Amino acid sequence: MRRAEIIVAFILGLFSISLMWKSGEPPAWNPDIERFANIGFIDGEGPGSGFWPFWLSFVMLIFASGKATTGHGGYINIRVGSGDKNAGGALSIIAGSTTDTSTGAAGEGGALDMTAGAGAAGTGGAVTLTAGQGKASSSGSITIKTVNAGSNGISGLLVFS
Repeated sequence: MRRAEIIVAFILGLFSISLMWKSGEPPAWNPDIERFANIGFIDGEGPGSGFWPFWLSFVMLIFASGKATTGHGGYINIRVGSGDKNAGGALSIIAGSTTDTSTGAAGEGGALDMTAGAGAAGTGGAVTLTAGQGKASSSGSITIKTVNAGSNGISGLLVFS
């Protein structure tokens, strides 16, 4: 079974790389553009013709990484770009809402779970929340809150243990 997973991950990785290479080709209507010049945002126009194919293939390549049985586990890094003017990029991770008014699990909003890995022979993984540095002013804040409950409940707990 493990061999099949490795083969599928390898094929998926090759497919991702080939799509990334293909998406970087200059458009047929303008062959004077350099390879990979169309994978970013074009000033005044928006994403280039290869933007979505390239970056979706890149994400697919990253997710081709799987569980390690004899070595270091996979690594996923989601990074939003920095800006040289105005504010830096923002990252939001938002769990899904529901319009189901049923009671119980059917009507609950989606959960967001962050759990660090267990360490079998050493320290478990750490969870770090770090506010941004303000080089010319105050640093950013960290807010941990639970919002008000509806008319038939109580606000959620904050548990520190």
